[in-house]
Amino acid sequence: MKKNLRYIIGGIVILASLVLPFLLDRFEDSFKRGRTFPMMGTVGRITLFSEQEELSEKALDQAQKIIREIEAVCNVFNPESELSRLNRTAHREEFVCSPLLWEMICAADHYHKFSGGAYDPTVQELMKLWGFRRKRQTLPTEAERTEAMKKTGWDKVTLNREKHSVRFAAEGIGIDLGGLAKGFALEKVLPALRETGIRRALLDLGGNIGCLTGDKFSPFRIGVRDPESPDRQIAVFETANECVATSGSYERYVIIGGRQYTHIMDPRTGKPVSGTLSVTVVTPRGTDSDALSTAIFVAGEAFAEEVCRKLPDTGVLMVCNAPGTPEGRRILRFGLFARR
Repeated sequence: MKKNLRYIIGGIVILASLVLPFLLDRFEDSFKRGRTFPMMGTVGRITLFSEQEELSEKALDQAQKIIREIEAVCNVFNPESELSRLNRTAHREEFVCSPLLWEMICAADHYHKFSGGAYDPTVQELMKLWGFRRKRQTLPTEAERTEAMKKTGWDKVTLNREKHSVRFAAEGIGIDLGGLAKGFALEKVLPALRETGIRRALLDLGGNIGCLTGDKFSPFRIGVRDPESPDRQIAVFETANECVATSGSYERYVIIGGRQYTHIMDPRTGKPVSGTLSVTVVTPRGTDSDALSTAIFVAGEAFAEEVCRKLPDTGVLMVCNAPGTPEGRRILRFGLFARR
């Protein structure tokens, strides 16, 4: 029964996450303490390496508590979450945020500005338009796309930094923080684990990976899936005290008129991104890894180079279509990936 359950859970993660890196680290089983649990529409796995069972259980409880608190605030599929209440009312009046939600909204604002608009958490109307909320058989018309764009764009969201409040310019605008929430959770959980005394840990939050490695321990080895052959790897690298996230076009998509369209929207055009298969980001900061993998997927290789220039402790691995070439694609490495 336990064996079957393990296979079922593994399948859920593969289906729910954009891309799940393979975890290749080897360690004595007797030192492992782990926990698997549902979170943010996917499955989370936390593995701690400690000889103190009581310490491990305390750390696991604390980590799961932090993740639950974040999910309770920003789950747009729960009508009672704080973010859902904001989305329902912010077009009528200012919505004053809790400290946790405000921190996440400010993070979204930062990545929107940093990426020149490639990262935008207001694309929910575009997701609906392209059939990711309700299936459709035909491509959106120009008129439909124009109408959806009226409810899309971070420029239609006003932040009051004194009041910690949010106001929308029109009804129908909504914020979805799914593009940074798991990375944000990593950034909160990893320091909390250190504070409890854990020196070595591996977190997999639906494919967003966080590693904690003390000085006396070897790095973890992580493999990144080939977006066109998920049973193969296109890269294997060592990482210590870093976070890894991948945005991919092949795990979540719709098919309209026989053509596949990714769920990753370009908020500047109102259309799904084409030409990019996957983007993997490795960096010390969890929220960076999550939000920037999406932003680079949208903005392309010039922005990947810019990110690694501005954040020299970051690496980007891109897989892009390249029609007319022998392999039909290009694998591009920037920053840490180019140096490792």
